[in-house]
This record gives sequence, C-alpha cells and structure tokens, in this order.
Amino acid sequence: GTGLEPTSTFDHPRQTEVHTLFTGPIIQSLPVPDPSKEIEAVLMNSPGIVPDAGALLHMRGEDAMLQYVIDGIPLTTNQSRMYAPLFDASLIESADLLRGALDPEYGVATSGVLNITTRSGFDAPTFGHAEYTMGSFNNSSQAVDLGGHFGQLFAYYGGYGNFHSDRYADPVSGFDPNHTAGNGSDYFGTLHVNATDKLDIAALAYYGSTQIQIPNSLAVSHQDQDQNLASWLLGVRANYSIAPSSVLSLLGY
Repeated sequence: GTGLEPTSTFDHPRQTEVHTLFTGPIIQSLPVPDPSKEIEAVLMNSPGIVPDAGALLHMRGEDAMLQYVIDGIPLTTNQSRMYAPLFDASLIESADLLRGALDPEYGVATSGVLNITTRSGFDAPTFGHAEYTMGSFNNSSQAVDLGGHFGQLFAYYGGYGNFHSDRYADPVSGFDPNHTAGNGSDYFGTLHVNATDKLDIAALAYYGSTQIQIPNSLAVSHQDQDQNLASWLLGVRANYSIAPSSVLSLLGY
C-alpha cells in the first residue's frame, strides 16, 4: 500500500468496537473543495456515515450526534458546518473513528466517537509552519502553527487558521443554491507537563468562529440571512499511573 489509506481494526478478536484510523498525512491527502472541510472528508471516507440535506452526518442509521473527543476532552457542540465551526483538521496528528459497542466512558447518547489526537510540542525541539491556499469560488485559507519542548518535562503547541469560501454552505444534496458564502477562524493551544514518571498533565484551549450566509434556491429572493457561529473549549486532564495496567484520569472542561 501507499501508507495513505485509513485502516479499520479490531484490537481483540472478541472486541465489538471497531476503529478506523486516519493519520495527519491521510487527512491532508483527502480530496476536499476547500481546507476548512477536511474534518468532514474524514467522516465521509468512513464506513457507515450518511449525510443529510442539512449537512448533518449520521452514523449507523442513528440521529444521535457523533461525539468528538479532542486529546481526551469532549467537544460538546454539534460538529456540522451549519450548526458550529468545524474543527481545523490541520491541527490533527491522528483521528480514530470508533463505532460499535463503545466503552462506558463515552456515555450512551452517541452513535460513534471521533477520537482526535492533536499535534504535540514533543514532536521536535522547536518547529513552525505556515501555509496559504487558494482556489475557485474564492476559496482561500491561511494557517500558522508553532510548537516545541524543553527536555521531556514541558511541551507547547499552538495554531491559528482562517478561511473564506463563496460556496461554504452548499448542501450535500438537493438543490443548487445561491447565497452560500462563509468565512471563519480557529485558535488552538495545548500545554503538556510530565510532572513525574507517573503523573502527566495537559491543558487545552480552543476557539472557533464562522460567519455563513443561509442558502436559498431562488436566483431572486427576499431571504438574505447571515448566521454567526462560535465554539470554545477549555479543559485540563491529569493522568496518574497507579499500576502497570491501571491509570487514574481526572478531567475538567
């Protein structure tokens, strides 16, 4: 294989939970109309995902929302582009889509889990990236990130992204609309501290905002609605190794 295909696995022959893993290079190789929709491309290239006309993505025939977990911290907003800013996929190191009989930690009101691991400052002593993309329909995006670490004790990572598209709010099926432009931005940061050989602490902050035009199907229409969406998340997680096979995890968000 090329190493650019998602893989689905059972971790144990008797396990009823199925994983489909997307690494960062796989996500970046997926065909998308503009980079802001890469997170949707991850789901649309996964088994059992069915979109509806309102851009909601349903798993396993259920109406229950797909749950997003970012570095162990749940993102409680409904992650579809008509109802919330989409999480910036350029920040993702890997995304593991879980379906089947889920672990009790994820609760019962979910049809599946997208378990996201973001990039880490432990990847290199100091690093940074910048990118700019442009395309048809005035699609454009800009992104920068910066990370690094001090020994194995402390690491930091942060990123910023911005996008615009004249066709952001197009429905996934149905009519060919007009009045569908959108633009938005994302701010993200993490800190990781290895306090002892048994205790590690991570803090995460995220803010995303999107301004979209509400689509309509008529060339001439009295409808001229705009919608402003915002999501934010603050979380801290501490993991303490009690024994070789046991970890105590405390989480606040």
